[in-house]
Amino acid sequence: MKRKIIAFFLSVTMCLTLCVTTFADSNDVLSQLQNEGYDIEEYSDGLYIAAKKNENGDATCLMIVDGRIESKSECDSLAGQITHTNMADGTVTIANCPQLRESEQGRRTSVTKAAFTTDGTITYRYYVQGYPDTRTLTVKHLAEVYQNQNVNINGRYQDIAAVVSFFISVFNLPTSGLKAIVATILSRLGIAETARNFLIPSVYVSSTEHRMTWKAEYLQKTGTFYGSKYTVTQQGYAGQVLYGNKYFPLSAFTRHKAELASALHDCINVYWGDGPYDVIWN
Repeated sequence: MKRKIIAFFLSVTMCLTLCVTTFADSNDVLSQLQNEGYDIEEYSDGLYIAAKKNENGDATCLMIVDGRIESKSECDSLAGQITHTNMADGTVTIANCPQLRESEQGRRTSVTKAAFTTDGTITYRYYVQGYPDTRTLTVKHLAEVYQNQNVNINGRYQDIAAVVSFFISVFNLPTSGLKAIVATILSRLGIAETARNFLIPSVYVSSTEHRMTWKAEYLQKTGTFYGSKYTVTQQGYAGQVLYGNKYFPLSAFTRHKAELASALHDCINVYWGDGPYDVIWN
């Protein structure tokens, strides 16, 4: 009886040790990828996608399953290809995607041409060694709209990492926040997030980017930052929205949003004292 009890506890201990080790290994891989500049999202239990944009806007996506990097998908818009590498055996599969090349050749067009508009001013009260002082920033914004024509996403994909890399590259989307969009479109087609080597039929998707650039001016100094709101629409369905960078609509200024005041404060290189500051909307 004692032997059975001891054997039981040994088996439980081994299982717990294995689970903890796997969890630690998974965290180590994800942390390392984050340090390398990848954005990571969990698509299903134990399945993560790590995405990063290259300098030319093309995406590299890794699929991590149970703490192991299973595959790597790299888009090449100039060549119109997705290169998929199975990390277990090194097998490389190249899929021709003319949609990528067409996007590179100017499928994305600017809908609006605009100049900066002055919105008003914000005064910041800051402190130097306990003594208050103020600076007033002039605030301006520039609103732009970029439209992608309908893209037929038809093609054979090795896994969901290939699909995510394709979407980022062809629609110029951010590398985070894509899970709901990609998973929803695949679900409508009856394709699971864990599927391998699947065919997406003829399906048209479009994307619109609303980009807002904010500018802060003080004397001869200027600081800017921008953020975007993306609407991705599968033909026949309502659009889905995601955000990139620091996006603030115009209403953020009119409604005196503290987050916008903070972003404007931080974007310009002027001396702000040695402590906290107060915001005074003018």
